[in-house]
Amino acid sequence: ATTTALIGAELLVGVLAAAPEPTTVTKFLAVGLQGIITAVAGVGAVTAGAAALEAGARWLKTAWSSRGNATQIKVAAKAFLTMIGQTVMAVASAAGVRASAGRTTALRGLYTREQLVAQIGNKATYEALMDVLAARGVKTNNAQLLGNLLKKVPDPLELKGFLRKVDKPSEFLATLNKYPLNRVRQVLAEIDSQSIPPQFASRLLTLNLENPVPTRPLNAARVALLNQKVPGGAADKTFGGKSVVLREELTPTQAAQDKAAGARYQALLDDILEQSPYVYRYTTRFALNKVRENGWDIREAFMTNVLVKNPNDVSLGAQLKPAWYQFSDGNPDVVVKIPRRLLKASTVPRPSGNTAEVAGWEFTTSAYPEAGKGGLLQFMGTLDNGVLESGIKTGEIEIIELSGGTSRLPRPR
Repeated sequence: ATTTALIGAELLVGVLAAAPEPTTVTKFLAVGLQGIITAVAGVGAVTAGAAALEAGARWLKTAWSSRGNATQIKVAAKAFLTMIGQTVMAVASAAGVRASAGRTTALRGLYTREQLVAQIGNKATYEALMDVLAARGVKTNNAQLLGNLLKKVPDPLELKGFLRKVDKPSEFLATLNKYPLNRVRQVLAEIDSQSIPPQFASRLLTLNLENPVPTRPLNAARVALLNQKVPGGAADKTFGGKSVVLREELTPTQAAQDKAAGARYQALLDDILEQSPYVYRYTTRFALNKVRENGWDIREAFMTNVLVKNPNDVSLGAQLKPAWYQFSDGNPDVVVKIPRRLLKASTVPRPSGNTAEVAGWEFTTSAYPEAGKGGLLQFMGTLDNGVLESGIKTGEIEIIELSGGTSRLPRPR
């Protein structure tokens, strides 16, 4: 009965230890139960060993005094077999004690400072990771959480970079339990930590994982279709080198999901901009002068929420193709700094240049990886009639020159 109970308890320990539960309560239960198993198994080993010694003594005494008596020989043989059986049980129990004790140590050791330092490779990185967890509000069970995170992201430096982007490490662990690391890594790379503050990064990570931009293989047939359906042709209507999917190609269910995702993205954009006193429109001096000379306003133009003064950094973060800026060395050369309160509207763009016919949403720049790392927050901003010119005259709207960049245009041969 004891053996059966021990086997059942060992199975329960396995279930508790494997449970993907971020608070690690089940892990503590597993450690405690494994310790009880070790103690019970240890008692079994001692008991079996004592029984073997007792049977051995009885066998020697009976065999020595049997003097050929058949009954005495039979009793001695039985004592001998009992001794052998109890010895085997003692050895097995001792092995079980060692195995159980080792398993208890392993379960408990996952959460010790010493083992984590050894696994990470140095104390400084361990302390840096613990500091990041503390900065994210993890005050208890932080070693246990760190151990579970390292199971999913073995590279401690990569994990540190991830934790600096997200605001809720426990939710991040749940995300890693749900999605493959490569997919999470890809989506996090599309989130710029300057324009997407950590308190909003987890929401965006979840949204992007649940609502990837739909794409199809890019071939001659898709190019022909895009040229036919999308104004301006298919040259820039790709996403990550693949063909975009048109909204008319979605099923009713997919269309409903696309609309719902758009509402969630818009709510996130509103929350982020609520904390942004200014928004920024990167452009060229040539284009801006043309707008002002013609008395135009900024209508549904791409904007962001951060000021970057190096034009190369702007182009790489916003994935701006050099061909779009032929008159300014392949980069924007001015940025219009606008108080957010002057915005008439701010909306989340569709992929690939806010093409209305295209399905999906491009919250951060990710359509053209060949143009730069991307990840910068982008939205379509609109100013009311006359606001641009009057704001420039009063000084509310500021025009800032970008400098320090290098040409991204091909050099003439």
